[in-house]
Amino acid sequence: MFRLYLTGSVTIVGPDCTVEEAELPGGQGRVLVAALGLAHGPVPSDALAERLWPTDMPTDWSKSLAPIVSRVRSKLRQADPSQTATIRVASGCHELVLPPDMWVDVEDATRRLDRAEGHLRRGAAAAAWTDAAPASAVLRRPLLPGFDAPWVDGWRAVLDDRHHRCWIVLAEAWLQRDDPTLARTAACEAIAVDPYNEDGHRLLIRAELAAGNRSGAVRAAATCRTLLREELGVDPSPETIALEREVLG
Repeated sequence: MFRLYLTGSVTIVGPDCTVEEAELPGGQGRVLVAALGLAHGPVPSDALAERLWPTDMPTDWSKSLAPIVSRVRSKLRQADPSQTATIRVASGCHELVLPPDMWVDVEDATRRLDRAEGHLRRGAAAAAWTDAAPASAVLRRPLLPGFDAPWVDGWRAVLDDRHHRCWIVLAEAWLQRDDPTLARTAACEAIAVDPYNEDGHRLLIRAELAAGNRSGAVRAAATCRTLLREELGVDPSPETIALEREVLG
């Protein structure tokens, strides 16, 4: 199977060899692979150049882009003996073409997360954990570390949201499986990813209650309320307030 890792270190894994990030051409090589791998289709060449050079795009960017594309294309073909993997250039666009049985880490993690949430809605906690755990392992890895651009920031926000959802599923799954200790760990991870999302705070409160730690639940509720008031200037949602009253009552 052909595998493409876009998070962490950009890596191309084929049946015969693995192309590590260090083998891609300069800093732009990994950015090119990530930009095309996340696009799911053709990308206009000028837009692709803007993604590679967000602050100092060369005046004659097409001449700078061509050799990078050529070298990445050769690495793709090196990893894929079927010669299916390539970068297609047509109609003023660039497109990453992969074999039919391709596996992309971000896409696989997203599919697993969607399945996990579906399992959880049906009360299948074990199946939810089975999908959410590997999805979380992918989504916790950084996207293009050390490279900053508006389009990357947008994708990082998307992946952070999915990562947060993974921890919510895991916390809820552990609560359903009567393991408040692991539920508490997962809830704390969810809060670390997105401290202003109340889902993680509510799960932490519920985990403390399930563990018989009412004082911990009180502290968790107070922390949530203080954070929202001091940082956002808002009160908790009605759902959180109802849970807070249950704790205090």
